[in-house]
Amino acid sequence: DLARVYHPDLILMDIKMPVMDGYEATRMIKADEALSHTAVIAVSAVGSKPEEEKLKGCCNAYLRKPVCQGDLINELMKFLPHVVEGTAGKALSLTPGEGEIIPEELLDSVRKKLPELLKIIEEKIGTVRQNWDALSMDELEAFSMEMKTLGEAYHYSPLISWANRLHSQAILFDIASLKTTFGEIPTLLQELKSFI
Repeated sequence: DLARVYHPDLILMDIKMPVMDGYEATRMIKADEALSHTAVIAVSAVGSKPEEEKLKGCCNAYLRKPVCQGDLINELMKFLPHVVEGTAGKALSLTPGEGEIIPEELLDSVRKKLPELLKIIEEKIGTVRQNWDALSMDELEAFSMEMKTLGEAYHYSPLISWANRLHSQAILFDIASLKTTFGEIPTLLQELKSFI
């Protein structure tokens, strides 16, 4: 009812609710022609793989409880138009889903620097990978901030998003999520290579 009144750009949908659960509420929203375009992000303490698959099939994305700020921001960035402040103080336009913060006038100069960024990331990540079991949370926090600074310096938002998630997880001592996020490195590097 509220969605029909306010037409939100995005809905964070709790899955376990009284009277009507999040699955049914999402089905109703997606079946409504005026609301079907609305992004719905499920928020749930998913316990099993089948449940996770069910959420993926029903909603545009999902966040696992407890939700940390970095994960929330990363998901919101996928669906909502936004602006990120560049290192030179310029507001750089981001297009949802494309993971780019590069305006037309900077495109060529930024692209030329991306091979350099790739080399730096591969070196730094290689060092962290070799010493993973011995790293403290403080070291992981410092590494994530270093990656974020690199992403900002080279105007590459997927690295910034990834570093933000890693940083949030290190602060929360969320070991399982840290391993998962760190495991996304091959995908991150492949995306960077394809952009180059």
